[in-house]
Amino acid sequence: MPHLPGMVKQAVKECAVLAEKTETEFGARTSAPPRRGFALLWGAQTISQFGDAVYTVALPLIVYDATGSAGSMATIFGLSLLPHALAGLVGGVFIDRRGPRGMLIGSAAAAAAMTGLIALLVAASQVDMVILGIATVLLATAASLLMASFETAIPRLVEGPELVRANARLETSRVIAQTVGPICAGFLVAAGSGALATLANGVSFAMAALLVLPIQGLKQTPAATASATGADFRTQIRTALSVAWNNSVIRFGSLVACAANFFVAILEVYVIFVLRNTFGVSAGAVGMVFMAACLITMLTGAVLRRFEGRVALPFWMAISLAALAVTCALMALQTDLAVVVVALLINIWATVLFNTYWRALRQRACPPGVLGRVSGIVRGTSYAGGALGSWCGGLLTSTASGITGFFTFGALVLIVLAPVTCRALVGASEVGPSEAVASGTGASEQK
Repeated sequence: MPHLPGMVKQAVKECAVLAEKTETEFGARTSAPPRRGFALLWGAQTISQFGDAVYTVALPLIVYDATGSAGSMATIFGLSLLPHALAGLVGGVFIDRRGPRGMLIGSAAAAAAMTGLIALLVAASQVDMVILGIATVLLATAASLLMASFETAIPRLVEGPELVRANARLETSRVIAQTVGPICAGFLVAAGSGALATLANGVSFAMAALLVLPIQGLKQTPAATASATGADFRTQIRTALSVAWNNSVIRFGSLVACAANFFVAILEVYVIFVLRNTFGVSAGAVGMVFMAACLITMLTGAVLRRFEGRVALPFWMAISLAALAVTCALMALQTDLAVVVVALLINIWATVLFNTYWRALRQRACPPGVLGRVSGIVRGTSYAGGALGSWCGGLLTSTASGITGFFTFGALVLIVLAPVTCRALVGASEVGPSEAVASGTGASEQK
C-alpha cells in the first residue's frame, strides 16, 4: 500500500494534537521533565500496548486462516477474557501487599513466554485449538496481572499534581498503539507472517520487563510486607466484595457493563469473520478498517471532551448503550459491507465512551481505600459477561438465523437498559463515597 506511511504519520500527528489539547484542558502542564522512573514505565507500557494492539487483530485472523470457523474464533476470544474475572481482584491484593515491581516483571516475562509458544505453533503450522486455548488462558492471566500492576505503579512514581499529565501521556500512547497496531497486524498476516505478528507481542512483553527492571520505588516497604497475613488477605477480599455489592452505583453499573459486554464482546471478532468469509476482504484491508475506526474514535472523543462537566456521567453511559444497541441492530442486518464497517466504527466509539464515563463514575462512588480491588471486581464481572457472550454467540454462528437472533435480542436489551441506567444512576451518583458508606450503600476499609 503506497499510502500507508502517510496514513501512519497522519495518525501520529492527530494523536499528538489530541494530547496537547488534553494537557491544556486539565491545566496539567509543568516545566519539570518526566522522572526517569515514570519515563521507563511509560516506555514499557507503550511498547506492551503496541504489541497487544497487533496481537488483538492478528489472533482472530490466524484462527480464521487455520479453521475458517467463527465458532473457533469466538471460543479463543472468550478464553482470552475469562481469566480477567478473577486475576484482577486476587492480583490486586498481592500487588497492594508486595508492591507492583515483582508482579510487573514476572507477569511480563510469563506473557512473553506464552506468546512465544503461540508464535512457534503458528510458525510450525500446528495451530491446535486445545493447545492454543490453554496458552491463551495463561497469556490472558499474565496480561491481567500486568494491567493491574501498571495502574498501581503510576502513583508511586508521579506526585499528585502531575498525575493528570502523566495519564494524558499514557492515554496518547495507547491511542497511537491502537491506531497503528491493527494495520501492522493485518499486513503481517496477509504476507503470511502470522507468527511474526504474534512474536511482536512477545517481544513487546520482554522489552517491557527489561525497562521495568531499573525502576526504583516500586517495591513494598518491609513493614508493610511483614504486616500482611493470610487473614488480612481474606479480609481484603471480603471488604472489596462487600463494597462492590452494597454500593448501589457500583452494583448496578457492574451488572449493566456485564450485560452490555455479553452482547458486544464478540462483535469485533465476528466482524473480522464476516469481512474475511462473507465479503472476501483481505487481512491487510481488515487492519485498515480497524485503524480507521480508532482514528474516528479519537477524533470524536476530542469533540465530546468539550461537553465534559456539562452533562451527568450516567447520561453519557446511556448514550453509549443506545449506540451499542444500534451496533447490534446493524450486525443483525448485515446487508452489505458498508453496514458491517459502520457497525464496527460505532461499536469501538461507544465502547470507549462507556468505559471512560463508567470508570469515572465508579471512582467517584467508591471509597478510595478499596478502589483498586473494587475495580478488579468490576472488570472481572464485565470480562466474565464478555466470555460467556462470546461462547454463546460462537455457538449460534453455525446458522445465520441464530447469530441474527443473538444480535437482535442484544439490541432490544441495550435500548431498554439505556434510559433505565440513566434514571437509576443519576440520583445515586450524586452521593459521594463517604456519604455512601454512612448511608449503608458502601463500606469502609477494614484494617
